[in-house]
Amino acid sequence: MKIRYKQPHDAQSALMTVAVAGTTTASPEMGFAAAVAEFGMLLRDSPFKGSSSFAEARAAAQRFKGDDRHGHRAEFIRLVGAAEGVTSCRLRVDGTSGRAFGD
Repeated sequence: MKIRYKQPHDAQSALMTVAVAGTTTASPEMGFAAAVAEFGMLLRDSPFKGSSSFAEARAAAQRFKGDDRHGHRAEFIRLVGAAEGVTSCRLRVDGTSGRAFGD
């Protein structure tokens, strides 16, 4: 991983390179947080969303739902599905870019 940082008084940034052990598993908390971030980028039509989709955000949230004693994560998953439905309806009606809410 490469990270650039700059001290407040410095004029130039410094590069720090750190080797990170490869891992393919994430904790339920981290995986769910990533799904929430993906959903937020889709709602804002972020240029950093890449090829993300509501279906992928919903699938990740379901996969990393973990312990949901109060039902908040299940409600989030329902919300992602609702946003996906609104977006697909809007695409069928007016052929817009797929942005979820307004311009």
